[in-house]
Amino acid sequence: RKKTFGKGSRLPRYRWKVGHWSKCSELCGGRQTRLVTCYDRVRGQIEQEQGRCGRVRPRPRDEQTCSSGNCSEGRWVQGEWSQCSTTCGKGMQRRKVSCAGRQGGELLHDARCQDNKPGVERRCSNNLSCGISLHHIHGQELEESNFAWMVGDWGLCSASCGGGHKQRMVVCQDRAGVEEDRCDQEDRPGGVESCNEEPCPAWNYGEWGKCDQPCNGGVSHRLVRCQDHLGQNLPDQQCNLNTKPGASKTCNKHACLILRRRRYLWKVGKWSQCTKLCGKGERSRPIQCVDLLSKTMSVVGDNLCSGRKKPKEKNYCNRQPCPFVWQAGDWSQCSHTCGHGMQTRRVTCHRVNTFNWIYPERTDVTGCSSIERPKEVQTCHNLPGCEAQFVWAVGTWSECSWAVCDKKGRQKRPLHCQDRE
Repeated sequence: RKKTFGKGSRLPRYRWKVGHWSKCSELCGGRQTRLVTCYDRVRGQIEQEQGRCGRVRPRPRDEQTCSSGNCSEGRWVQGEWSQCSTTCGKGMQRRKVSCAGRQGGELLHDARCQDNKPGVERRCSNNLSCGISLHHIHGQELEESNFAWMVGDWGLCSASCGGGHKQRMVVCQDRAGVEEDRCDQEDRPGGVESCNEEPCPAWNYGEWGKCDQPCNGGVSHRLVRCQDHLGQNLPDQQCNLNTKPGASKTCNKHACLILRRRRYLWKVGKWSQCTKLCGKGERSRPIQCVDLLSKTMSVVGDNLCSGRKKPKEKNYCNRQPCPFVWQAGDWSQCSHTCGHGMQTRRVTCHRVNTFNWIYPERTDVTGCSSIERPKEVQTCHNLPGCEAQFVWAVGTWSECSWAVCDKKGRQKRPLHCQDRE
């Protein structure tokens, strides 16, 4: 018999379930969506007839605009002009112009400032005649000449990578340093030059992984890394964080089909956070057998759900190799032969390439996780008491006996019992 809910009921049978908003589709004036479904609290399943939830309250929005308005992240910060490069005649002045964050003031790439970059050079004059002979700029002295090309220093490159250009002042002057237009144009030096032509660091990403849920909305992951043009892994901050591709997405949004004749089903909880960010971690989720016909979907014994295979409670996650790993050396000899002693070993951080090969060269420890750093000092175990008459004397290990790569070898060391005296 169909059960109805009147005014005396605390909660309605049907209610809307909403998911999390997706990532904004555009940096400025984009849109984001979320999953909105009608849920039957009694049967514990998605209700296809959404009008039943609509009688209780209007359907929530599943789409909205995001990040509207001015999205310029940086502003140009202009330094003071330098002194004129000459004490007489025409010269040059320079200043530093940088792109900085609007709030924190941190330095940004020039592309993060939308307005045109202010000039970094300008002409200047001290209105004094130099009264000297001019020379050709390439270093070859000319015969007495009244005019010559003069050049300033190269300015900063317009881009730090990916191909930019730099400029310098090129002017024709007479002996007094007054600007003229009577120099030979065929001998005019170049005023623009290419610079920083190596490719910029860019985002590299792999294929999407398998969806972690067959229905009702799951999550799929993929590996996203910042790399240079040689394929070396770099910190994310060296790539444009605003254009970083998503590392996860929703998948299998369709509702799960539940057979109405089944009373007991497995209730699957959400996956816990992975125990590692990379290098194969583990995650778990709660799995319970519930009674769909009870008002509160009460938990029952697992044997009542035995007709269906129990979903996995644990699985591996973040299998991709870590870009940096710790390497620990062998423990040293104990500092004491009896009583209490200490052992030490060397722990270093190394880079890992995309083939999971570990580079032998050490790198800065900030690349590795400080939480996963192996111990460098430990207490010696199983040492005899210092009052014992006899102690074990151990020698050094011999060289490894292996003869073929990828095959295990053996090491030996002398070991004998001797009188403490």
